[in-house]
Amino acid sequence: MAWWRKEKDEPSQGEGSNPFEGEDLIAVERIPAEDPERTADSPVGEDALAQWLDDMSPRLYGFLDFGLPEAADGKPFRKDFTVESLQGVEDYLLHRIDSPADFADPDDREFATGIIRYLGETILRRVGGQWEYDNPDLGAGFPYLRFDGPEGELTGGTISPMGLIDQAITERSRTTFTTALTRLIDNFGPSGPLRKCSAITSFGTGTTTPELQAWLDTMDQDLGNWLRHHAPEPRDQWNFSLESLNALARDIHTRYPTLDDYDNDAGSPYLTGAQKYYGQTLIKHAGGEWTHYPFDDGDDPDENYWGGYPFLRRVTGEDSYTEALPYFDFRSIVRKDTPEILTDRINRYINN
Repeated sequence: MAWWRKEKDEPSQGEGSNPFEGEDLIAVERIPAEDPERTADSPVGEDALAQWLDDMSPRLYGFLDFGLPEAADGKPFRKDFTVESLQGVEDYLLHRIDSPADFADPDDREFATGIIRYLGETILRRVGGQWEYDNPDLGAGFPYLRFDGPEGELTGGTISPMGLIDQAITERSRTTFTTALTRLIDNFGPSGPLRKCSAITSFGTGTTTPELQAWLDTMDQDLGNWLRHHAPEPRDQWNFSLESLNALARDIHTRYPTLDDYDNDAGSPYLTGAQKYYGQTLIKHAGGEWTHYPFDDGDDPDENYWGGYPFLRRVTGEDSYTEALPYFDFRSIVRKDTPEILTDRINRYINN
């Protein structure tokens, strides 16, 4: 039976009740299938890697919605890309899959692809690195990770998420994922890892304030919520490409007819997620980091023009930098009544 159609009461390993809740939701709405000719058995190389990364956002967040349960043992199922979340993901993998041979079934291979994406992105968020796909032996036919090390970016070695999945299923220790990632983190010593990600970056330091730290700590949560529940259809257009920002500008322009409409929605899940999507897309393509300056009641708006909102800063020279202000860039769309204004702001940030 296809993995997304298993009933809530169907045990995977022997008799017993199903501890995972929400699986019946998976049968209601299913993300489009991965192309098995491209995922597990495709030629490797730059084109295959580019397709893998382009698909990352819609596939990954679709998997969170429809490939993982909503609860386990009566508690919410963690899907927040933390080390702690890997225990539940591994438990669910073992609940679903009895043997690596099960992946010969295209539907189970699709389920494995979702686990690969989640496991890989969780590793990248914690220790940094990038996806690669130029050696089929290293990834067991799937993309693999080259991660950062104490000596710098991409110096830590390689690891295969599919290899970890095979190991977890074979050993059934329930600790394979967490042990592997914990060892990678410990390898950095007291200074800790760089914390960068190739697809949806959680990295950001800038001027550290409590407001900025809260903004960064909820980055993945707010992005996931926006992509799943607030981003306009079709959802597969939200792939962190520069082209997708044109669609975002048009949606901002349509959604907010007046500045009062826009300002009254400040802090909403839609606007917060849109700002983070905009910022993370710029970071992915041009670099930079999130930063923040508090805005006090006595501040001159002409001097503290960031208004207390997190923004991006990218160093362009020894004494120069460029900035992008998501909240105010969106506000300019409404104020000037044209979505094209965002193109100018994007070009200024990327090309200056």
